[in-house]
Amino acid sequence: MFTERLNRVLDALGASSTDIARCGGPDRTAVAHYTSGRRIPKADGEAAGKLADGICGYAREESKIDSVLKLIRDTEQLSEQAIAGISFETLKGELLQWLYGEKSEAGNTDHSTSGAYGGGKKSRKQGLCLNTQ
Repeated sequence: MFTERLNRVLDALGASSTDIARCGGPDRTAVAHYTSGRRIPKADGEAAGKLADGICGYAREESKIDSVLKLIRDTEQLSEQAIAGISFETLKGELLQWLYGEKSEAGNTDHSTSGAYGGGKKSRKQGLCLNTQ
């Protein structure tokens, strides 16, 4: 399930393993191992968090937050307010739940949009990719 869902989100974003690594994710080789199913990071481990950071950072940089939300919430209907109002940590948390199957395909979980998706500190290496609110 993890590998299939990871590939679905990367396809939806048009992102490569290099893109994810550049935006704060694990190195591109690790991402390639995850997409091939050779390795799966522990759901509560540091590598999973870095992977989610890279995916969410890339989505932010490319203005594709809506693509991630539509996929993980299994909906085509998202208001601009819902997209603009989601915090980086909320998006990351929802993504991790979805990747590891802790969330149904229909997305029956709380979709809190507290906090703004923006601001935060930026790493010089990562530019706009990573928001560390």
